[in-house]
Amino acid sequence: MAFGELSFTQAKVVDIVWDLTIGRGVQAALAYCSWRAFSVYVAMSMDKAAQPLTYDAFWTVFLHQEASVRNIYRVG
Repeated sequence: MAFGELSFTQAKVVDIVWDLTIGRGVQAALAYCSWRAFSVYVAMSMDKAAQPLTYDAFWTVFLHQEASVRNIYRVG
């Protein structure tokens, strides 16, 4: 299905820009929201004293500035 008068190269550039801005941007926003919700959950869990929190988990959730695969492993 052709739509518009774009060459293959122009269409590919539009596709890549869309993927990087919209696709990755939405993914980054969802990751940020998930990380914030998780930190609120951990804070509430600590407040209720349902489960003790290790120093490593506390550092990872509250003192580290970014979410990463390594941080997920540290908390788990």
